[in-house]
Amino acid sequence: KFIGNINFDEFLKQRQVYRTGKGRFIQIDDRMGISEKSLDVFVYLGAENFRGGNEDTTPGKIIEEMNYSPVQVARSLNELEKKGFVKRKLGKADKRNMIVRMTEEGGKNYGEIVCEFESSGNQEGNV
Repeated sequence: KFIGNINFDEFLKQRQVYRTGKGRFIQIDDRMGISEKSLDVFVYLGAENFRGGNEDTTPGKIIEEMNYSPVQVARSLNELEKKGFVKRKLGKADKRNMIVRMTEEGGKNYGEIVCEFESSGNQEGNV
């Protein structure tokens, strides 16, 4: 079960503030053992799933929405899948499409990120 919701734009803004040394946002990516880009993709997937229970998120949609290159998204998904946070399946209607879904382990980590993000002074918002 996915809990909480993160305003994805606000999350990315806070990540940038942390990277520039002007904020105190905890390095979740280090703790999870994934890259910053992979964390951003992970949070996007969690927010997508929570927002509407959308189970048809594709790598193409991630590329389009996040303005990341196909290579960046492929690397991030490989890393997240290796850690057991997401899984990929062939689409039912169109076998050429790959569907990306968060696993139960991914959902637990997403919940922790939501709690940490909200306790850092950020309010819930709509993605």
